[in-house]
Amino acid sequence: MNYIDFEKGTCPIIFISSHDGNWYLKGVKELCDRYYRDKRVNKILRSMIDILRSKYKDSPYYIVSNIGRTQIDMNRPKKYGAKTKLTRSIWLFYHKKIREFISDCVKIFGYCMVFDLHGFFRKTDTIQLGYGLDDYEIEQNKCENSSLQPLSKTFKITAEQLMYGKNSLCDIIEKNGLECIPNSRQRENLKLYFNGGFITRYYSNKYKNKAVGIIQVEFPKKMRSNKNIPKTSRVLAKSIMQFMEKIKNKKKRTHKKRLKRKKNRKRTRKH
Repeated sequence: MNYIDFEKGTCPIIFISSHDGNWYLKGVKELCDRYYRDKRVNKILRSMIDILRSKYKDSPYYIVSNIGRTQIDMNRPKKYGAKTKLTRSIWLFYHKKIREFISDCVKIFGYCMVFDLHGFFRKTDTIQLGYGLDDYEIEQNKCENSSLQPLSKTFKITAEQLMYGKNSLCDIIEKNGLECIPNSRQRENLKLYFNGGFITRYYSNKYKNKAVGIIQVEFPKKMRSNKNIPKTSRVLAKSIMQFMEKIKNKKKRTHKKRLKRKKNRKRTRKH
């Protein structure tokens, strides 16, 4: 029985899904009966993988839990998310795989973007992107602890630009036809905002000195309906690839400017 599905990728993208498992472990007590399954998030994940492979000829890394979150919660610390010997061993394996994939990704590509996929049930048609900051920090532009801060150092782009600038993932998603917050037009009054859970906060802190960025993606219920999944997957896959391309191009332009300045300094010394 495969409690966890996972596969290495061929591009610097990692998809994670922790809360759409529907397997039930016999003899394992539930953590809480109020936990809801993030239904069809795995379907969106697998659909995005198919799109990236067929249209962009890239294959992302992915890690998926098949066990219901009432018995094991990968997005919480081990002492809260796994209460038995079996679930603790599964929790440890899951997070070991996340670490392995991030390390492999950075080693091969020099940087890595992690997308932690979830779903919520509030009545809204808006995707929420979490960066480990609460709404007050975003409103006040206090981004020192953003889960994109480590990546911003590598690509010489501010965390603010990466989170809600005109070339941010959220703005790109909106240009491609879906609503998303926070964006360049709205980063205030973020009511009932999902700002990033354990995975987002823990791994952005663990890899704060590496070129690793993490975004928690929360899909509203409507976007996870069987009718809307094709559009949701298509828009997200396209937006993620456009976002990745923009930050790569930014790094190239920064590198060229650095080389140009270095060349000019050499000329100045000769004169």
